[in-house]
Amino acid sequence: MAAALVTAAFGLRNLGQLSEPIPLEGNFSVLKLTGKRPAEMRSLAQASQGIRLRLWREQRQAAIDSFVDGLRQQQHPTVNEELVRPIHLDPPQPRPGFGGQAASMREAPRRTPSTGMAPTPPPDMGGMTPAAGMAPAQPLSGMGL
Repeated sequence: MAAALVTAAFGLRNLGQLSEPIPLEGNFSVLKLTGKRPAEMRSLAQASQGIRLRLWREQRQAAIDSFVDGLRQQQHPTVNEELVRPIHLDPPQPRPGFGGQAASMREAPRRTPSTGMAPTPPPDMGGMTPAAGMAPAQPLSGMGL
């Protein structure tokens, strides 16, 4: 995250307060403070599962990115704009009781590219994977996560 955004974010003090426009990569960003949480103090034991899960997700994404890059280098895919342009996809409809998240987004199968099998979970996760219903890890306050 750009240092200017972090500085502006931590400079906001009151709920609803807006930052000045922040130049960022040829565009501008404006931040609004919409809520505050008290700082959390966690022991290593309390934070370790969230840390392991985050590291596992990062490793999984790196493996997927590497696999896709290798395929692109081997196959040299191209997009035929004339054939793609007439295709229109309706957005998935939200299902009640699931926070508005569409079923197709929530239930997408998660498989590793190399084996087609579900990825091996990180240690001490009791055999559960994030796809099996684990809640995402909460960010740790003050670490910019």
